[in-house]
Amino acid sequence: MSAVEHAVVDQLGTAEARALLMTAEFGRLAFIDGHGPTVEPFAFALEDTAEDTAIVIAVGTGSGARAAVGQTVAFEVDEIDPVRRTGWSVVAVGTLHGAPATVTARPEPWPDPDGELVLLRLPAERLTGRRLRRETRRAGRR
Repeated sequence: MSAVEHAVVDQLGTAEARALLMTAEFGRLAFIDGHGPTVEPFAFALEDTAEDTAIVIAVGTGSGARAAVGQTVAFEVDEIDPVRRTGWSVVAVGTLHGAPATVTARPEPWPDPDGELVLLRLPAERLTGRRLRRETRRAGRR
């Protein structure tokens, strides 16, 4: 019998999802604006304390993310190898807030924000992740 490669998706535990989140610098904020669902890319900093894990982003006046304050939003980070077809994805879900002046995480703004810079903080009320890997199996087995 010959061997065949299959894609396998593993669900990640919270600790592994948090560890992967710490390795990333950029992610995507998904929220609802006046036109419906939208996604914007941001550089972010992670604030990981005993109380919570939170994503902090810097936004300018032109970002629709400012209107998402008070909404339940999602922030996704990933690392995908399109050649090997492997990788991972982590999603943090929570309510987006203006960051307090005492916030310790300070992201480097990217893309360059226009106008006044505001920090937003997303405490991860739910943190999930998936890993996509390749597995070799004998042909004919499932």
